[in-house]
Amino acid sequence: MCTHTRRRIEPEGGLVDDGRSDDVEREGASPHLQETLREDLRLCRLELAKVRAENERLKEAQAHGLRGGKRAQREATTLAKALARVLYRELQAGVAGPRWRRKENAPRVTQAEWHQVLLIHRSGHFKPEWYLRNHLTVARQGIEPALHFLRYGVVEGLNPGPEFDVKAYLDEHPEVRASGENPVIHALTREVSP
Repeated sequence: MCTHTRRRIEPEGGLVDDGRSDDVEREGASPHLQETLREDLRLCRLELAKVRAENERLKEAQAHGLRGGKRAQREATTLAKALARVLYRELQAGVAGPRWRRKENAPRVTQAEWHQVLLIHRSGHFKPEWYLRNHLTVARQGIEPALHFLRYGVVEGLNPGPEFDVKAYLDEHPEVRASGENPVIHALTREVSP
């Protein structure tokens, strides 16, 4: 509502008349009333120009924020990929290297778990950077993403990637839930599409 007149500006941009005629001069309005209405119109136009300028400023700020958000997402993905590679190498060094070269703080992994970690990585269903970005506690804990998914993620109902829904897979294959087998590994070894 323009504060300088009794006319309302509708969202579509039209004016709603408050009872006065648009053509004041034709009805014989006094010069004083005409001048008052002209001044009201001028002030409303100024107010509208300010609102439009503020709207443009907000649109530019929003666009800048979106660009910054996209850049932050790309950087987060890059960092998640790098972290996933580092964690994988550390896990690999703890499992595959000679005992004397293994790190003391490397997670203890059995050969069966290592084999399953490799299967999960090769599955195409598992996206380590996606897993880290969507499950930040894994990144904070510093656990290799596939190992976390193997040990804890399935139990917690976490998805290994955007295309594989653990809950839906377990609902479709109740025997997997009953056996406690990892659904991604089940899908791979049975050649069942999720």
